[in-house]
Amino acid sequence: MRNKVDRRDLSQLRNQVDLLTLRLDDLKTCDPGTIRQMQSRISKIEDALCGTKPILSTAETAAFLGVSRGKVYLLVKKAGLPHFRTSRRLFFDRNKLIEWVMNNIKQ
Repeated sequence: MRNKVDRRDLSQLRNQVDLLTLRLDDLKTCDPGTIRQMQSRISKIEDALCGTKPILSTAETAAFLGVSRGKVYLLVKKAGLPHFRTSRRLFFDRNKLIEWVMNNIKQ
């Protein structure tokens, strides 16, 4: 069965393209500081999505594992989730997390 694209879909796509065009036009008037800040935020998002960041915060670990931050703390306390601490903050090595998950999969 072929997917059909109806006029409504095309209309929505055109509207989204028009909206993106307006947003791009707005970027031309932004100051360089705002653009640098946006580039930094985009880089952080790309790192999180691409999995290139080797050390993760608690929030990033929660997103990586697909659980809540509270569950991350519980896994640290009860299940030995590998981590290290700097003063009061917890950090997690991505490779050790992957290894821990692989070793703790219940079959």
